[in-house]
Amino acid sequence: MKIRLFIFVSVCCCCLVATESLYAKKQTRNDFTGRRQYIANLFSDLKMTTTEKSGDYTLTSTDSFMLGDATSGGITFTLPAIADNVGRVYHIKKKDITGNTVTVDGNGSETIDDGLTAVLTMQYESISITNDSVQWWIF
Repeated sequence: MKIRLFIFVSVCCCCLVATESLYAKKQTRNDFTGRRQYIANLFSDLKMTTTEKSGDYTLTSTDSFMLGDATSGGITFTLPAIADNVGRVYHIKKKDITGNTVTVDGNGSETIDDGLTAVLTMQYESISITNDSVQWWIF
């Protein structure tokens, strides 16, 4: 008789633990869904634009993807000051087939991978560039 009672208590405790475990998972799932919805709402107005330029241009904080058309001659994209754009990412691509270059220039004496400029020479060549609050880095 004692053995049966022990089994009964053991089974009941397992059911209780399993029920609490399922409840905890349900809560976690609901919390995750709420967080996911919060993030979706937060970024719902985020739009990344693609801008094409065929002349010199200074990038702004609203630029994201830049297409450089150097058909008529070499062009320069000047990066904004790092101090005002810490962590900002730009994607720059040369779209034309000519031998003219698309040059990416740091603001003032700011460097790009320890150099003053990055130069795109071939059609469809591209760079993604960001900064670490000190200098620009190409990825």
